Amino acid sequence: MDAIKRTFNKRTLILLASLALVGTLLGAWLIRQRAERSLAEERSLSEKQNFIPFEHQYYSQINNPAISIWQSYKSTRAIEKFNDSIFVATDGGLVEFGPTGNLLHHYTVLDGLPESDLLSLATFNSKLFIGTRTSGLVAFDGSHFEGYRWTDRIPQSIDALLSDPGRLLIGTRAGGLIAFDGSQFKEIKAGAEHQRLPEITFLSRSGVRLFVGTFSDGIWIEDGARWSHYTTADGLLSNRIVGMVADEENLFVASDFGLVTARLANLATDRDEAGRFLSVVVSPSLSSVVQHAGKLVLCKDNGETVGLRTDIDFSRL
Repeated sequence: MDAIKRTFNKRTLILLASLALVGTLLGAWLIRQRAERSLAEERSLSEKQNFIPFEHQYYSQINNPAISIWQSYKSTRAIEKFNDSIFVATDGGLVEFGPTGNLLHHYTVLDGLPESDLLSLATFNSKLFIGTRTSGLVAFDGSHFEGYRWTDRIPQSIDALLSDPGRLLIGTRAGGLIAFDGSQFKEIKAGAEHQRLPEITFLSRSGVRLFVGTFSDGIWIEDGARWSHYTTADGLLSNRIVGMVADEENLFVASDFGLVTARLANLATDRDEAGRFLSVVVSPSLSSVVQHAGKLVLCKDNGETVGLRTDIDFSRL
């Protein structure tokens, strides 16, 4: 009889222990499920909050032979190849040139442009996108113009456009950095604080790194999901950025006060180092920089250009 009781008690203890273990595992699973569901809801809410409401409008031509416009288009802001032509954004409309440089068309408000003061260009989804001074984002399919306006913000101007894989990146003066996938607009914010990027003047990408230049806040770099911010405190000659060029090892940053460089490997570290950037050229009138044939080509406000080799040791300058 005692042996039966002992066996029964042992089985009862095993059963109770098994039930307790199952209960613990079930409780842990439920807690995890609730946590994952809550995290997914918060992520979804955050993504929805970053979506930007907009208005889409098709612009019509003004077909009246009694009306004509004479505009100068000598001030060039951006150049982009589209449909085997070269398009130029100017302060006097959109100008199309043929492969040999022959003038094909000068598009104005009579052709459907909402305004003539154009700032930036990029090709995306088989359309030419145009950043304007006051009329938002404009798309051109080769024949007709259409416009996008964000109803929750005033961008002031769209100074930078970049065709990124699967999206168009839009750098605004007051509306932040915006991504367009062809159907939705979404704001991209930096860091854990979800900070709006201010006064964007320049956008470029090199591999996984996205480079953002601003009018008065230096540069921002996105490397994967990590954002970094650099200003004059880190060695920039000015916080007003006019261009950036990145090769495999170095980043060159042009501001309105000159050119600096830094090794990308040093920028990737979390060490708080003063003077990450090394001065290369001091030029108070620098307006842009591009890379061509193994050289940096610097342009000044007066139109003067300077070529600078990049295969030299800048640490000796």
